[in-house]
This record gives sequence, structure tokens and C-alpha cells, in this order.
Amino acid sequence: MKLIRIMQNDDFTSHFRIPTELSLWLWMALGLWATAKAQEPTNLATTTLTIRSDFPGGNIIVEKIEDNVVKLRQDERDTARFWFYWCFKIQGAEGRRVRFDFTQGNVFGNRGPAVSNDDGQSWNWLGLDACDGDSFSYSFAATERSVLFAFAVPYTEANLDEFLKRHEKHPAMLRQELVRSANRRLVELVRSGRIDGHARHRVLLTARQHACESIANFVLEGIWESVLEDSELGRWICEHVEILSVPFIDKDGVEAGDQGKMRQPYDHWLDYQADSRYPESRAILYLIESYAKLQPIDVALDIHCPYIRDSRIFFALGSNRTIAASTTRFCRLLEQHQQGSLTYHLEDNLLFGFKWNVPETYAGRRSFWQWAETLPGIRAVATLEVPYASVGGSTVTPEAARKLGSDLAIALRAFLETD
Repeated sequence: MKLIRIMQNDDFTSHFRIPTELSLWLWMALGLWATAKAQEPTNLATTTLTIRSDFPGGNIIVEKIEDNVVKLRQDERDTARFWFYWCFKIQGAEGRRVRFDFTQGNVFGNRGPAVSNDDGQSWNWLGLDACDGDSFSYSFAATERSVLFAFAVPYTEANLDEFLKRHEKHPAMLRQELVRSANRRLVELVRSGRIDGHARHRVLLTARQHACESIANFVLEGIWESVLEDSELGRWICEHVEILSVPFIDKDGVEAGDQGKMRQPYDHWLDYQADSRYPESRAILYLIESYAKLQPIDVALDIHCPYIRDSRIFFALGSNRTIAASTTRFCRLLEQHQQGSLTYHLEDNLLFGFKWNVPETYAGRRSFWQWAETLPGIRAVATLEVPYASVGGSTVTPEAARKLGSDLAIALRAFLETD
């Protein structure tokens, strides 16, 4: 039997003698193995999953990762009771189906988790079919290297910057500094409409008293867009109305990904009195009370999101019966003029003295609406609650929330035109 040498001194220190027929078979097998290995997809089950929350609005605590199961929970931080906001990014899951088990209860809204596979440029709802009790599952495509999941569609300073940059040359919009937050972040005051000091009417709009309530900002964008567009409505507002907006009351909480609701010892919403704890509420008190001495604020709307799966748009009204009656007239105008898919019904309003809108809720503090009702000449004051995911059978999306904002702008005009 003929013998051949298949390795030389430069390859290994010893020589092997193998039958010719066997050596040919080994070379063929090695070639097939190498070809198959080169064609294997990367980042399969052997790849390490990476879960991150180190970005604006991020919030998650990972307890354990085992195979394709992740045990995790929302970070409640200084919120005194169960709350449900979370937002995280996962990398290295290409080609897998991963289950996410939340260990502190059900934290999904009416449409399940929100998901983005383009780094937050667009979002979709996974739907409740993806959920099983306190868990949800997701099958990652081979191309999905980085995916964001969240309780609801987030909105942070980067989103506001993008909006304002698109309109930075518009003469009817101006970004100013209201104050610096406790962590020295810029807290924006956005003035829109007639901003030359000669407006006949003034409106105050606020959002994110509770950091997690992100849908409120898309509603604000819809109001601003109505002001800035070249339309009969936009022109009327720019001639008659100045709108003062504070899009992030709890700016630090928004960027840090806090719950913000029931923050200890009390949250921003309950901080509108002489001994204010937070720079933002102190600055609003000073600014608006100074404005009101020169010309009354006509309307103050504080935009929020309700509890986890509430599916009604509603206004929580205050204790001053005259102002509440005037605010109800504004609400009726909204009901009459609305055009968007997120439908508001006047009968859903929450009057003072019912459910959570009772004196015990305020625990000796003064809320935004309680302070706003004291402003001289104020005509309408309310806490507007816009759901996170569903209004009736309609889906909440950024565009649908903006359309609700447009409807609010129409109602504001109708209200202000009738003195």
C-alpha cells in the first residue's frame, strides 16, 4: 500500500502517514465542513444578549438571562407604589425568539409593548397576542441587531429638538429657557402664536408633570402644528393668541426614564405653592403670575396620561364651579369640532369630588390646577388625560395624538372667540 506525507515541517513538528484513499476523504470532509461553517448565520443562540437602558428615557432592571428567557422589571425608583413605565434596548438577539418575563406584575397597556427596530425613528404596537400574563415574546429577524421595547411610545428632548429644528425659522415660534433643572438641564419654554407682546389672549399648556406620560407631547406637537401651518386657523391664532408651553415639567425625570408619578415626598404636579421643591414649578409660578399681572391667562391645560389601561380621553375639572362650567363649555366645543380618530366624549369628564379627584388626593399640597384657578381672569382650567395606547377601539399613535392636538386648537379658537 502506497503511503503519502500530508503535512510538512512548517505546519507541525511531526509527520503523519495516512492511506491515500483516507486522506482524500478527509480533505473532502474538511472542505464541506468549512463551506457549511462559512454559510452559518451569525449571532444565533450562542451570542450574548445585551440589554441596555443607558439612553434618554431608558428604564429597566435585568434580574437574569438564561438561554432565551429574560427576567426583568421596571425600575420604580422613588415612586411610592407599583407603576408601569419601562423602556430598554436589546442587542445580540438576531435569529432568536426571546421571552421577557416581568417579575413585578403586568406592565402592558391595551396594545401590548411598543417596539422600534430603527433606533426609535418609528414605533409600532406588538399587540396583546404577543403577551402571556406578565410576559411577552418576540421573534427577532436575522437583520434585527438592535431593537427598542417600551411600555408606550417615548418622547424625550431629542424629539422636541427635532420638531423645533424643523420650525426654527418660523416667526411664530420661539424656544426660550424657563429655568435649569435640579441636574442643570435646560427646561424649555416654547412660545408660539402672537409672541410680540400684543396678543389678545394667552393660553398656558404644560406636559410631563409625571415623567412617564409621553403621549402628552405628541398632543402638544399637534397644537403647535396648527399654529404654524398656513391655514385660516393658524393665521387667526398668530394674530390673536400667544401660547406658552412647557413641554417637560419634570425634565430630569423624562431624560432619566423615571416614573415621576407619586415621586417621594411628592411629585411636580403637587408643587404649586410658596414652598415649591422643584425649580420648574417655582419658575412657572413666577413667570405666569408675572404675565397675569399684565394680561390674564385665559386657559390653562395640563396634559397627562391616565392609568395603565384606561381608554378614555377626559378632563378632570377643578373645584371652582364658575371655572368648571366655563371649562365644560370648552369641552363641549371640542366634542362638536373634533375630526381625529381619538374621540372625546363630554360624559367622560371627571368632576371634582369623584374617584381620585377628591381633596384627599392632594394631601395638603397644591396641584397645578388648584394654583391655576387662582390666576386673575382665568376662564378655563383642567387636567387633560390622554390614554397611552387605545381610545375606545382606536389606536393611539403619534400621528393620532397630534390630530387630537389639532382638534384642541380648533376648540380653543371657538372658545376664545366667544368672550
